[in-house]
Amino acid sequence: MAKEMSTIRIHQPGLLTTIQDLGRFGYQQYGMPVAGAMDTHSMRLANYLVGNSSGEACLEATLLGPEIEFLADSCIGICGGVAPVMINQNPVELNRTLFVKKGEVLRFEMMRSGCRLYIAFAGGIKVPKVMGSKSTYLRGKIGGFNGRKLEVGDEIEVGGKKVSEIRTIPLGIPSPVAIYAEYPNYFGAGNKPFCI
Repeated sequence: MAKEMSTIRIHQPGLLTTIQDLGRFGYQQYGMPVAGAMDTHSMRLANYLVGNSSGEACLEATLLGPEIEFLADSCIGICGGVAPVMINQNPVELNRTLFVKKGEVLRFEMMRSGCRLYIAFAGGIKVPKVMGSKSTYLRGKIGGFNGRKLEVGDEIEVGGKKVSEIRTIPLGIPSPVAIYAEYPNYFGAGNKPFCI
């Protein structure tokens, strides 16, 4: 499939939105933490929805997602914490492929369940890798978008890969939130997944 660049503009960053992938491995002996997504399960599922490799970087939002304007047509997938989501004030579903038109705005309300959600873009997020990862390490101010959380006015290139297939999350792959609700000891006695 042909690729073309697309850009998103951050109107509101939410409470804490960063770029994360599976993390930065192989440097712990030098004091560099792995960082990476707190809920890799949901991140992988979001990437599945848009046809990315499972480890491609996503936006990770905590409790309240960002408000994003799309400066070109794009395809996204949203998984993880449960929140009302709208494109131009029209409610849309989580856990399925979504097509967004140029000029449309994606908005979130506070999460009703869980505390982190992931926004994947077909073709990925175009930021450089640092030590093999695009993940943001806030304390070290490296990775992601200039080593920091997203702020109002940020413009980020995403890969405008053409996608025609609409995917949904199979019923046999429940979210960590659903797993924990039904099997509280699934992640170990007394433990909760990070996304809750």
